[in-house]
Amino acid sequence: MFGILKRQKPEPALQEIYLSEEALAPDAPHYTVMMGIVDYTNAVMHSALYKVGEFPEEAYCLYNADYYMGEVLQNGHSRYLMNDRNSGADESSLHYALRAMEMIGCAELQQILQELADWVAANPEEAAQQNGVTHWAEALELLDERFYALNEEDFYHAVRRWAEDNVGVLFLPAAAVRDALTVLPDLNPRFANRQRTNSIAALDAGLTTDTVSYFRACMAGMVRGEQFFEVRAVSGGKPSPFFDHSAPGADYTRGDRQLWRLVANADGDLSGQYAGDSVDMFVRDPSNGELGQIAECDIAVAQRHRELAGRYKPGRFAWSLLKAATPDDPPAFLSFLMPADTPDELPEHYAFYGVTAQSGVQYKMLLDGEEAALFLWPDGELFSKISGSEYRGLLKEDLSRLI
Repeated sequence: MFGILKRQKPEPALQEIYLSEEALAPDAPHYTVMMGIVDYTNAVMHSALYKVGEFPEEAYCLYNADYYMGEVLQNGHSRYLMNDRNSGADESSLHYALRAMEMIGCAELQQILQELADWVAANPEEAAQQNGVTHWAEALELLDERFYALNEEDFYHAVRRWAEDNVGVLFLPAAAVRDALTVLPDLNPRFANRQRTNSIAALDAGLTTDTVSYFRACMAGMVRGEQFFEVRAVSGGKPSPFFDHSAPGADYTRGDRQLWRLVANADGDLSGQYAGDSVDMFVRDPSNGELGQIAECDIAVAQRHRELAGRYKPGRFAWSLLKAATPDDPPAFLSFLMPADTPDELPEHYAFYGVTAQSGVQYKMLLDGEEAALFLWPDGELFSKISGSEYRGLLKEDLSRLI
């Protein structure tokens, strides 16, 4: 009789963690080994595009444990839960951090994390509201008190002891570590597909789901001189001065209650907010600090732009059009080029997007359901085109299968 068959966990593609031997110097700061593990994990995941399970899981567990330590030291467990929830990671860092504490023998931190995990499991709705400001559960405050009573250096010393005793951790000269990490993308057989998929996903998110998409929609069709207006990024959200934060239950940590700083291809200290029924953009007067409105858009119109971008999937076409014409100058940003007040006047199957390459060169892209055409901006000369079966194939392509 056959016994119960068990699926074997595959061996990771990368078997070793590379750390600089300088981290073991007697005068090295107590956190140096942990910093090396963080640098290794960032290089593996973000530069070489390996996924969890394809490199030593111990590194990823410790990476999340370090994140937990930093977050709670600065903001407490309530804020940690909010930031972990908003991190964009596929899984919560909590469970990996818990495994790390068990792995390195930090029993008290392991117990605190276990109680945190149990509380989250028992109180999912309350856990989802935690922000460390307006929502801060009493149970988490008690965990904070126990956490702050510990010596944080004990964690870092435990990490060092674990690394020194682990045969999968190689301490090498600093130059050898740099060389080993530099070649990791070449060793990853899925690197090219993942690089393309990640880039396309980021381009589309900037028009559909990310906070910046509201402000790109608000400035749709706007030009400044020879360039179309381009909101490149948002940062530094702060409580909006236009929202009553003193109201009972007011949660000014919500994205739609923030005043966001905007990075754009325009001069001035720009900011914006999306709240209620409008998206508003401002420039700050340097002489008195007052905000002056420069653009406004109905939030329903902005939402329509975002929904259309989700249907047209412009990121994959921008990537493919530029890749075919200028392989070394991929797209960096996408913008809406349809004026915010006229999308209903355009044919249902037409959409216009601004494409800015990494070099700063700008293009206009037309998607009409049958072809994608890229034109130089502002002269309108046709630069690259995809049509027919190639267009339809790209539109239907399931990018998740490539990674």
